[in-house]
Amino acid sequence: MNKIAYIFFASLLLVFACKTKEVVKTEENPKVKPAWLLERPVNSAYYIGIGTCSKISQPLDYQAIAKKLALNDLATEISVKVEGQTFFNTMEVNKAFSENFTSNISTSSNEQLEDFEVAGVYEDKELYAVYYRLNRMDYQAKKNAKKQATLQSAYDFLVKGRDAKSANNIPSAIDLFYHGLFALKPYWKEVNKFTDETGKEIILDNELFSEIRGLIADLRFETNVKTIVLSASNNFSTEVPILVTYQGRAVRGINVRYVYQKDTYMKPKMVMSDNDGIILAYVENANMKARSNALELSIVVDNFVPQDIDIELGKAIINGINTDQRRIPIEVLTPSFWIDSNELLLNNTKVTSLAEGTRNALVSRGMRIATSVSEADYLVKIETTPRRGEDIQGFKVAYLDGYIRVVETKTQNTTFEHSISGVKGIQLSHENATIEAYKKEKEEIETNLIPAVLKIIL
Repeated sequence: MNKIAYIFFASLLLVFACKTKEVVKTEENPKVKPAWLLERPVNSAYYIGIGTCSKISQPLDYQAIAKKLALNDLATEISVKVEGQTFFNTMEVNKAFSENFTSNISTSSNEQLEDFEVAGVYEDKELYAVYYRLNRMDYQAKKNAKKQATLQSAYDFLVKGRDAKSANNIPSAIDLFYHGLFALKPYWKEVNKFTDETGKEIILDNELFSEIRGLIADLRFETNVKTIVLSASNNFSTEVPILVTYQGRAVRGINVRYVYQKDTYMKPKMVMSDNDGIILAYVENANMKARSNALELSIVVDNFVPQDIDIELGKAIINGINTDQRRIPIEVLTPSFWIDSNELLLNNTKVTSLAEGTRNALVSRGMRIATSVSEADYLVKIETTPRRGEDIQGFKVAYLDGYIRVVETKTQNTTFEHSISGVKGIQLSHENATIEAYKKEKEEIETNLIPAVLKIIL
């Protein structure tokens, strides 16, 4: 029994010793990192991209991050230095746009990279790394072929755009020039020379860029209206015709924004020129108190940007263009009134209490008083008759009856009519009671009647 126990115990020690040796061996010989991870390779035949990511800080998507970084690294190595004659340098853009564009182009380039191969992958407990490489000669050959095809396509857009311009189809021309320019977007940081059909060498993207800006800058407003006059004769509203032209020819399909000061806030309106190149700006409810009111017209430049391209880049292309602006003064010729009143007291003496109240209320609101009925836009007819009333505990009562009628002099149509019926006055005598009734009616005219008349007329 003792001999058997000894053999069992010796076997147990041997197993334990073997397992301990195996653990020590793993710790003393960790996985060796590849040379491309320790020192970046240099190879004239290949572009190289290496990306690494910590598995500790990014435990879920470390592989995707490392691959993206490797692709970015590869793109950086094959990126082209921006030369002086490039379209990118032609554009006057701010720093924020420049950085955004450069990032945008880099991302687009990364997405277009193809035919690269995985030259190595390394992974341990803490790190994941990937090594890409791309054959320089193959890449350049394919890139040049692709660029030549793109240049030809962009040139076709240029030719078609110029044909549309010759046909005076300006919106279509701008659209074609835009699509030609954005076909070259991946190459904006390169010099994009192209030999046209005449054998002339042009820088294609700069040519497209100039066409777009030149077309928009040469759009013009034309109108025979020097001053917009709003008066009673046109009911204080009118349509102003404006012609949109390019080099003297009418242009359809151009969006125009117009605005002027109204009695209430006016949101700028946008209209499009019709087949005859005309827009109609409708002017109404213009602010009568504005000192320098005017109809202001401008070209809606941003609407030229096609919706199927990068809108923000498209707007930057046309930023700062000196477009035509037009300002047509608005003159509000307030209506003129002639006041004809027949106001009587109880003794048939004539007074002008209501006529004066009417005159003051009209003038205070900017209206004009005509010098004769023939020159007036409106006739205000006032007819009143007083009558004695009852006695109330020593006080005398008088009543006022009649009407106030506003008539348009040209048509003789009645615009407004107000009945004066039993307006009551109380005083110590019937005469003074009549005067009191006139005061009440005068206050009614100034406070309510004239504002109501002007609301109808204006």
